Amino acid sequence: MLKKISLLLLTSLLSSCATTRSVVKAEGEQEPTYEFSFNEYNNVRIHTDLQYNYLNDEYQNVNNYASGTSELSRPLTFTLDWDFITNSGETINDYYLNVTSDETLSSFETYKCSNSEYTFTNLIIGTTYYYFVTANTNVSSYSSDIHTFKTEDKGPRNVYVDGITNVRDLGGYVTASNKRVKQGMVYRTGQLNNGYSLTVSPKITLEGRKMLLDVFKIKSEIDLREIYNNENGALYDSVLGKDVNYYPYHMGWDVVNIAKNETESMRNVFKVFTNRNNYPVIFHCAIGTDRTGVVAFYLNALLGLNNVDIYRDYLFSNFGNIGGPRGLDHINSHFTYLSTFEGNTLQEKAYSYFESIGFTKQELDNICNIMLEPNI
Repeated sequence: MLKKISLLLLTSLLSSCATTRSVVKAEGEQEPTYEFSFNEYNNVRIHTDLQYNYLNDEYQNVNNYASGTSELSRPLTFTLDWDFITNSGETINDYYLNVTSDETLSSFETYKCSNSEYTFTNLIIGTTYYYFVTANTNVSSYSSDIHTFKTEDKGPRNVYVDGITNVRDLGGYVTASNKRVKQGMVYRTGQLNNGYSLTVSPKITLEGRKMLLDVFKIKSEIDLREIYNNENGALYDSVLGKDVNYYPYHMGWDVVNIAKNETESMRNVFKVFTNRNNYPVIFHCAIGTDRTGVVAFYLNALLGLNNVDIYRDYLFSNFGNIGGPRGLDHINSHFTYLSTFEGNTLQEKAYSYFESIGFTKQELDNICNIMLEPNI
């Protein structure tokens, strides 16, 4: 039986990370029985250089980086690799990478790897991941110690879903009351199927659908496209399948006045957010920018985000292929409209707005309780 008797930690300047070795010896042996070597990263970036540079610039300078005419919204991937050696010349068959973000280490996701690396997509921001690797050889199985890497803590958490553009998580931001918006609860995106089609014509691919269902665990889809003119593409159920709740709560193109003039649609949409059983939720219009931007604005205001993060979330749509640039006019009109309601903060004014269209304070508190983590 193998008995682990030493763990050597060696630090070196390698791509701004440390190198950690798990060295294991058998009872009474002088030479290592097997050894794993990992790079340990402390600030894994999810944003491309272009996105990162914008997020470190003034929010209003987005057109220096993206103009809404190219697909630039996808995040970086991250490849974790390792070295593994034994002193017995065994043949390596495969590896299993076991990963969790649960600090209690009570459960791990397991990925089979044919070689000594794994590429992550759609990592959660501001999160420490714990992992260990098991190597299977023609003789035995060997496991490393548990190691970690941590992702950068900068929103938005833009994600990649194959076939659709302009996808991001509304979570990850820290509110004015020092609470973090939960990630993996609400996603905004462009349309999942082609509009104005006489038959259902998905834009999302099978791989993208698998991401939304199997990874993001989407339970509800809110579709803001109009129905009377078939903008929603002949949909009666979600293209993700009948197990996903489909809410066709259409909004018109008068984006500036949606909150004022389309209160029934606003009520319908935000009623979805009051029910914990509807989460995770994905919502969209056609390109995920204008009407989607209105819903995101009022949800972000209700949760207590600061103005800069609300602007960032709206303007980040310019990194998607949305048909042209978006500026500040639309979103500024909603800041102006909310300013007419009672309250000392934007969040209090958002509460007043929603109460004016029929919500109770308890319902609004429920949205916040569902969406916000405790103080950080």
